[in-house]
Amino acid sequence: MTEYKATQIGEMVFGKLKVPVRKIDGENQYKGQVVCESDLPQDLAEAFSQWMTCAQIPAPGYAYVHDFVDFVRRGGRGRSGDWSKVVERNL
Repeated sequence: MTEYKATQIGEMVFGKLKVPVRKIDGENQYKGQVVCESDLPQDLAEAFSQWMTCAQIPAPGYAYVHDFVDFVRRGGRGRSGDWSKVVERNL
């Protein structure tokens, strides 16, 4: 399995939660902004991963920034379930 590395290029703040914004290193990689699941609290990362079921991702363990922002703005609610309690606990 390919190991992906990413460089922090910024940060987003949602209440008390600070989330690093990264760019995946290497050639032929998505050049936009991403969120690394390992940067999130474990329960939030698991909820976000379930919320993202069947969504396109830039690399394993990473998600597009706009998808994470959408998850937070919707309070963890979506077609595939409701993780609002997890979101509220972390923000």
